[in-house]
Parts: sequence; structure tokens; C-alpha cells
Amino acid sequence: MKSNSLHSSSAFFPPSRLGYLITFPYLLLLLTGLIVPSDGSHGVFTIKSMSFIATTLGFISYFFLIFSFHSQHFKSFFLFLSFSLFLSIWFLLSAFATRDFTHLYDQLKLIIITFSVVMMTLFIAKEKLLSYSTFLKTLIYANFTYSLIKVGLVCLFLVGVIDLEFFLEKMGIRFMSMAIYGDVARLQTSVDILTPYLLYFALQSSNFKVHFSFFFKIIYCLISILAIFLSFSRFLLMTALLAFIFTWILTHLRSQFKWLTLSLIFISIVGGWIGYEKVEKVVELRFFSHSSYVSDLTRTEQINALLNEFYQFPLLGKGIGSYSKEIVRDKTLMHSYEVQWVAFLMQFGLIGITVLLFFLTLICLPFLSSPLSCLKICTLLVFFNWLAAGFFNPFLISLPSGIMFSLFAWTGQKLKREKISSPFISN
Repeated sequence: MKSNSLHSSSAFFPPSRLGYLITFPYLLLLLTGLIVPSDGSHGVFTIKSMSFIATTLGFISYFFLIFSFHSQHFKSFFLFLSFSLFLSIWFLLSAFATRDFTHLYDQLKLIIITFSVVMMTLFIAKEKLLSYSTFLKTLIYANFTYSLIKVGLVCLFLVGVIDLEFFLEKMGIRFMSMAIYGDVARLQTSVDILTPYLLYFALQSSNFKVHFSFFFKIIYCLISILAIFLSFSRFLLMTALLAFIFTWILTHLRSQFKWLTLSLIFISIVGGWIGYEKVEKVVELRFFSHSSYVSDLTRTEQINALLNEFYQFPLLGKGIGSYSKEIVRDKTLMHSYEVQWVAFLMQFGLIGITVLLFFLTLICLPFLSSPLSCLKICTLLVFFNWLAAGFFNPFLISLPSGIMFSLFAWTGQKLKREKISSPFISN
């Protein structure tokens, strides 16, 4: 008996070749989403927008030429229609409630891109047009390229070859900056939020049956740590630490002491090389300084202002793309806030946020499938940590975020299907 397949046979358009209509632009989409930071303009003729359009056209062409619907795809089709209906309803409500269509369209576009990337990825996974190994390797290599460029630019700045701030502004790249120590300054863009999460997946790659050489893992870890440090974000630093803690937990008991000892030795050597007094000042600056207090205070002010707006529209929200005139974080993207979950609550209301959380629950469920494993639990906790990033960063809806949601969604499906070994909780 023939296996159920989405593809229909065609002498002129063999499915194996037509798959390239999707995979080529999709891989380009992954690369641009992870390497090219946002410029804030979100124009059609940017490389990220063009790669998304090319991928969408590739899917349309693929469906038109060989797609045939089967009952096994009903769940995905129903999910797509449900989310589309949800967005349509809230778009109409928002259009009725606000006259600011610029911000409405801007945020709606980001939501559509985020959701579309997840649906595209799950379709590719289901039809086996791309392997999980190729998918994860593409993400890791792209992130390594970005991190290497970032660290390289900072090094060129420190030796006086380039004026880094002038260079980034000329490139149109939006970035956060503050002093770290001496001439070393913070450099964080929209794609930096992904680095500590991809670090976790790189460290756990063998558990996911994806092979990287030991040498590459070491180099990737070092470059990633430097890139995360240069981001100088407390949340990203703690997430990177969480990645190493979970890696330690998922290591067999007899190897845990060895890796813990090596890590402590490495930290001691690096601390001694930099100078413990300098390390102490850097830690104090980021965690206990007046600048950190002001940053936390600003976040608190955002929460209070957004909640005041929410109380006026508690059920259906103020509308997609809406913002509080009391406090605007970004004059270009006025709907963008570091406390993005509170902003979502204000924009979608209790009913809308409940629907959004329902769709996110669908990503969580495969990690709770039987039999449970330590790997499933740790990866689910990393996903929860990713969702928590919406209280500290304004990038929870974007092309890079859509890629990250896709990674968790595909990983959950993979762990649900396969019996992947993990210590402590038997498969």
C-alpha cells in the first residue's frame, strides 16, 4: 500500500525537484532572519522582506503545481484557518477602535510573519522537504556567522580601524549601546536575543541527533559567550547560564563533576586574565548600578502605563498596534515595548491574550507527551524562558522570533515521535 503523501505524481514536475521552490528561498529566509539585524523600517525592498516574499511565492507555486489535500493535513489547515480568523476579527476590531492605521498594519505584519514562518516550517517538516538536522545546522551556522561578525566589528573598533557607532548608523542598523568598561561598549541588535537559546541547542545537538564537530562546538561556545557578553543584557546572560546548567543536568552523572570542574577552571583563568577588579566593576555596573535601577524603573513605568490603558478596554483590548501616549519607548515603532506581554494584554484584552496563549500551548504539548524525559522537560523550560523574554525585550514578534518559535515547534514534534535517550527519567 502506498504511504499517505501530499505529493501527486507528475512527469513534468517531479515533487523532489519542486521541493526546491520552497527549500531554497526558505533557507535564505533563515539566513537573513538570523544574520541581518532589523533596521526598523520594515520596508518591502529590504533583504529580509524580499526573502519572506520569495518564500511565500515558492509555497504558492508548490501548492499550485502539486499540492493535494489529505485528511492527515486537516489539523494544520484548521490551525491556519483558526489563527487567520482570530487575526481577522482583531484587525476589524482594531480598525474600528483606532484611526492610527500605520501602527495597526505594522504590528499586524509582524504577527503574520511570525506565525507564517512557524506554519511554513511545520509544513516542511511534515513533508520531509528538509531534515531537522539541516534546519538546526542552518540556524547554528547562521548565528555563528552573526556572532563572529559582531565580535569582529568590536575588535576592529578597539584597535581603531573603524568607528563602530558611525558604521552601524550608516548601515541603518538599530542597536542598543551603553558603556561596559573602558572603550568596550554594549552592542545589542534585534537578533542577539536568539544567541543564548541557540547555544542551548548547540550544546544539546547530540541529544537531538545532530552532529557538530567537537572543535566547532568549542569555537561556537566561545564566540557565542563573547557575543552575549557584548549584548550586556542581564536576561540574555542568565539565559546563557541556564543553557549551561541544563547541559550539565543532561550530562551523565559520572561526567558532571568533570565538566563542572573544567568550567570553574575556565572561569578562574578568564577572570584572572581580565582582572578580578575589572570583573567586579563590570558585574556591579550591569546588576547593581544606577543605570540598572533606571532600566528597571523604566520597565515598571511601562507596565503601569500599559495597565492603565488595559483597564479601559479589559476584554477586547485597545487594538493591534495601539500604544500608551503616557510613555512611548520607540518613536519609530510606538507599539513596541520591552514588556511586550503587557503590551499584548493592552492590545488584545483578556479574550485575545487567552487565544494567543492557547496557540502557544500547542507548541508546549508535544514536550509533555509520554514517555517524559529529562531532555523534554529541560527544552520545555527553555521555551518558557523564551516566552519570558517578552517581559524584557521588544522582539517577540519578528522574523527571528518566528524562526525561534519554529525551532521549538519542530523540536517538540521530533521528541514526540522519536525515543531520544536522556538520563534520570527513562524513555
